[in-house]
Order: sequence, then structure tokens, then C-alpha cells
Amino acid sequence: MLHRRGHPVADRTMQALWAGFTRHGIAAMISDQDVPSASDLEVVWSINYTQTIAACERERRPYLVAELGYLGHRESHVSLAYNGLKRLGDHMTDDGGLPERWLPWAAMMQPWRSGGDVVIIMGQLPGDTACRGVHLATWYAAAVREASSWGVGNVIVRPHPRAAKSSRTLAHDLERAACAVTLNSNAGVDAILAGVPTIATDARSMAWDVSMHELAPQVLTQPEPDRHAWGQRLASSQWTHEEMASGEAWARLQDGPGGIWA
Repeated sequence: MLHRRGHPVADRTMQALWAGFTRHGIAAMISDQDVPSASDLEVVWSINYTQTIAACERERRPYLVAELGYLGHRESHVSLAYNGLKRLGDHMTDDGGLPERWLPWAAMMQPWRSGGDVVIIMGQLPGDTACRGVHLATWYAAAVREASSWGVGNVIVRPHPRAAKSSRTLAHDLERAACAVTLNSNAGVDAILAGVPTIATDARSMAWDVSMHELAPQVLTQPEPDRHAWGQRLASSQWTHEEMASGEAWARLQDGPGGIWA
């Protein structure tokens, strides 16, 4: 069962996945409701489908979470992961991913930077499912208080682009950044790609594997982690609508948790 409500990209995504399942000879239905079905697999947009997900977890049935992609224009790619959101889901990249999928994005990776006179605290979208269980005002206050003690010139809280417009691009701010701090915003991925040392405090962050996790000044002098394997797995975690519709995405994901179609 494909559940599609909740985001403008959701309908296009579920239609593409429906076409891909059909190409593999798999019967699929699309629903606008958060109502669990008897399907072998539930596909949901983000984790807004609380009843459907709760039923899957109670019955130990896998579910597939579709979300915006991580690299490039986010609405042109879709992340597909089993049983969780962002890094807590299984993108089927434990084998390192597909090297060829990283090639179009490799030029985005800039050398690690040092210096800079700004600490950028990345804003989250209020009410977003990725922030569940976190009081954002408290998190921002703690991040600003700690970063202000590090002796860097300025601390900037950069709002999420869907929460408030900024007169400066993210790329402009990253040019001056000594480091970036995020809960789990995808802006953390942008910072890592730009070579900016990053702190990600929530394990859902897709920047988690190549960032620090504690609010501490050591981020300014941390060793520079190797980002190649991370980038390859990241690129292998997202799919275009054409790849989903052709069945290519499902060919990669069909041996998911529990061997769903075994």
C-alpha cells in the first residue's frame, strides 16, 4: 500500500513507485489515508502516518519511508529507507552503495576548510517530523550559549528556508564559517560537502557519520574525516522519479529487511 498525502512531492513519488512495482509484477494500491492495510509492505511519505507505522512495528512488518533527497535539488530526488527516517532508516547501503551513483555529485565535495569567523547554527523547520521529541527553542538556546564561548567572531542562527527567508544564501554563509551546528537538518550535509567542520547532535542527521556530536570547541580543530565512502552511501540513498518508475529503485531495495518478497 502506497500512502501519499502530506507533501507536494508525495503524490508524484507514489505514482512513480506504483509504476515501478507494476514493472516487477507486484500489485500495488495508492491511498490517501493513514489506515494500516494487510499489504506485505506499507510505503509512507515521511513518518506522518503514525497509525500505519505503529501497526507495522506492532506486527513486525517492514515499511518503506519516502522523503526528500539529500544531494542537489532535494525535490528532484527521493530518499527511500526501511523502518525509519533519515539515517535511522535502512537505505540498503551497508555494502557501501553504488560507486557510479556518486560520480555526478563528486565535484560538490570541497576541501576541508579551516579558519572562518562565524559559527552557523542551522535552523530546523518547526513542526517537522524530524524534530519530534526536541524542544527547538531550548536546543537553539543551548547551541548559541555554548558556541558563543568558543572565541569565534559571530554566532548566527540561520533560519530554515521554509520558516523564514534570509538575505544571504547558505553557500555565502558557509564561505565564512568556522563550523556549522545542526540538529539533523539537511543543511548539515551541505556544510560537510562545503568542507565546513560540523556538529550534528541528533543521530537522524545524514551528516552524523562525518561530524562531531557534542557541542564542544574541539570541532574547530577536529581531524578531517574521510568523506568519500559517506558520499557514496548518500548518493545511493536517493532516487529520481524516473528511476522509481522504471523499477530500478525497487530492484535495489527488494531484498530489504526480512527478505520481503523471498
